[in-house]
Amino acid sequence: MTEERLLQIIQQAAEDQVTSLDLSERGLTKLPPEIGQLTNLTGLNLGWNQLSALPPEIGQLTHLAGLGLRDNQLSELPQEIGQLSNLRVLGIGNNKLSELPTEIGQLSSLTTLDLCENKLSELPPEIWQLSNLIFLNLRENKLSELPPEIWQLSNLTKLSLSENKLSELPPEIWQLTHLTNLDLSKNQLSELPPEIWKLSNLTELLLYGNQLSELPPEIGQLSNLRLLNLPENKLSELPSEIGQLSNLTKLSLSENKLSELPPEIGQLTHLTNLDLSKNQLSELPPEIGQLSNLTELLIHGNQLSELPSEIGQLSNLRFLNLPENKLSELPPEIGQLTNLATLNLWTNQLSALPPEIGQLTNLRLLNLWSNQLSVLPPEIEQLSNLTVLGLHDNQLSELPPEIWQLSNLTLLDLWSNQLSALPPEIGKLSNLTTLYFGCNQLSALPPEIGKLSNLTELYLWGNQLSVLPPEIGQLSNLTELNLVGNQLSVLPPEIGQLSNLRLLRLQENQLSALPPEIWQLSNLTELGLGCNQLSVLPPEIGQLSNLTELYLWDNQLSVLPLEIGQLSYLTELYLQDNQLSELPPEIGQLSYLTELNLVDNQLSALPPEIGQLSNLRLLNLVGNQLSALPPEIGNLTNLQAITLEENPEKWSDEALYIGDNPLTSPPPEILNQGIDATLAYLREQLHSDP
Repeated sequence: MTEERLLQIIQQAAEDQVTSLDLSERGLTKLPPEIGQLTNLTGLNLGWNQLSALPPEIGQLTHLAGLGLRDNQLSELPQEIGQLSNLRVLGIGNNKLSELPTEIGQLSSLTTLDLCENKLSELPPEIWQLSNLIFLNLRENKLSELPPEIWQLSNLTKLSLSENKLSELPPEIWQLTHLTNLDLSKNQLSELPPEIWKLSNLTELLLYGNQLSELPPEIGQLSNLRLLNLPENKLSELPSEIGQLSNLTKLSLSENKLSELPPEIGQLTHLTNLDLSKNQLSELPPEIGQLSNLTELLIHGNQLSELPSEIGQLSNLRFLNLPENKLSELPPEIGQLTNLATLNLWTNQLSALPPEIGQLTNLRLLNLWSNQLSVLPPEIEQLSNLTVLGLHDNQLSELPPEIWQLSNLTLLDLWSNQLSALPPEIGKLSNLTTLYFGCNQLSALPPEIGKLSNLTELYLWGNQLSVLPPEIGQLSNLTELNLVGNQLSVLPPEIGQLSNLRLLRLQENQLSALPPEIWQLSNLTELGLGCNQLSVLPPEIGQLSNLTELYLWDNQLSVLPLEIGQLSYLTELYLQDNQLSELPPEIGQLSYLTELNLVDNQLSALPPEIGQLSNLRLLNLVGNQLSALPPEIGNLTNLQAITLEENPEKWSDEALYIGDNPLTSPPPEILNQGIDATLAYLREQLHSDP
């Protein structure tokens, strides 16, 4: 906003005697003195601008009740801020304040003060005069200590001190008996004093990211506490008094060093969310079953080898997270968790599932990857609401017929098993949108694959497919098709019917030719054909007008069609390990190209038009027969480095690689001076040519 326009707004606001003015997100760099004319204002929002200072006239706005200054560049406040005697809310978060004026203590009506995300290392004594303050936010500053005078803020109910450098707290802080919310997270606290029990009205206590090794028994006297957050500390045990927190609904203890839980944990009968992840628990106490109101239980990243049968008593549980443990079996009682919607069990040692798993009829997501499952129980068909089933990285050699009854599945992940076939019944999974079947032993796909009309992603890499059924063309909603690492020598013409396909990966097959229909895939943005046996690309490649990435490495190409220049949106072109002896001039039409890899071809010259690739950041020419670089390369100023080695220790995406070429121009003494000297030399050659 221009200064002239701002003055017009201020003048109009003064004439209309407005009481509220929102000037946030206007790109303001300066506030004119005329702002002081708006004496009727009770609310002024200047947040999300670029103000580095406030004019003294701000003090004339004596009726202001709310002033928003968040997300500016303020490094100081004017003394006149103290004249705003009616101010109740002051928000100055995310500025550059390193100190506050003493006059801030004159804001006797202030109830909310937000100073988060500044550079305050200390607070002026006058701030403790703000006896009406209810909410004080000092998050993300540089405070290393708090003065004892903090007790004077006797009406404070919410105090945030997170992300500072506090290693201890003054005893006086426990006199703030009206506190309901206290956030001390991400400091350097190593202990809590017994006096914590005095905060009897506390409902939320956040202490994550400190260095607490124990909790005082007195914490059990915080009878009104509803949320206790203690992740990322050094707790090795919990006091038995934790069970006295009878109103607690959320308890987070993740990333500590707990090896056991006290039986008293079972007394927290109002608990709905319990996070025990990333500890050293080898077992759960039977009393865990008493947490009848629990809806979410997170225990991943521990050392559990079994679950107590009492887990089945958690009848309200909806989310159970058990990955990265040592579970070799599940108790039959798991089937009693009939409200469970999500069950995560990946990275355990499960070799089988109990039949009772079929009783989890409300289950929508079941993740079992990275276990040792060789079979699935027939009862899996009872999971009629299942939408996501993750089974990758197991030892399945066959699937029970019942799995094809899961008609609500949208994602089926079976990659990295030992499956040799997909049965015709796969066509029954009509709601499937994503199918992962990579790294198995498939030699063929059933025609019924074409019935998966809602499929958008099909991953079949690392199998033994030599042909695709014509019915593949019926997958009209397919956007991604990954066939890397198979044995395909031909593609069916019907592949051209995949009109919504954006990504087609065919690397590491045995393709010597492509069907003409492939060029009908006009929405394709990525085409991977590396490591095949292609000796020619047809002119029709130019029809792939939306292509941004084209991978042709390790083929037998000796020429490129002129039509390659029609791929006007191409950003990456990889042609290494071919037999190219020349590039067509049309290569210069690829104005969006950022990466061009020509390693290990037979190029003896580059066309001058290569200098038109002004966005090029990577040009790799290693292992060719170039004796000279065309002067036009001097125009490629986005190349940030030059590498002369054939196999550099470190590769960059913004460099010119010319190793293993018989270059005489530019001469070695120029090349050794780096990219700037090389490009300058080439530009000089370009301008000196007659």
